[in-house]
Amino acid sequence: MSVLLVGIGSAGIGIAADVHAQLGHAVVAMGTDQGSLDETPIERKLLLGRNTCKGNSASSVEQAQAAAQESVEQIREQLQGYQQLVVFTALGGGTGTGAIPVVAAQAQQMGMQVLLLVALPFSFEQEQRQIALAALEQLQAQYQVKVLENQQAEQGLEDVFAGQSKRAIELVRQL
Repeated sequence: MSVLLVGIGSAGIGIAADVHAQLGHAVVAMGTDQGSLDETPIERKLLLGRNTCKGNSASSVEQAQAAAQESVEQIREQLQGYQQLVVFTALGGGTGTGAIPVVAAQAQQMGMQVLLLVALPFSFEQEQRQIALAALEQLQAQYQVKVLENQQAEQGLEDVFAGQSKRAIELVRQL
């Protein structure tokens, strides 16, 4: 089965790059921030919402969703030819939370199997965590979703992110 990895937003792109480096599946980086896309080693890139965000980070979930809607045709072009989609993102901010339902819906309409691997904000990030949990509930109603945990408070951020990538690699390896 042909698998496409998609990283959405800075965090999702980082995880997708790590999984791609280990497992070699096709990968696409998607985001509203041109700077983040320029920094990733991923070769296939899609700037979402060229007119909506003008190459800047989405400032809200709604803006990110509008950016993804603006880019639906380009999203569909990137998904073409694959049977399974694995999307990586962090929920609770703008780009990932707003764009992931649009990307997943397009894949589903194209007959792809969809797996969403999402990271949640830390428990002390209360406002973002509430947004993330609401988004997670909506996604779980329609798609297969796995949460990449990050709550080991004794770890440094680099260790937390490395742990999320390691878990993502394990989950994709099982496909």
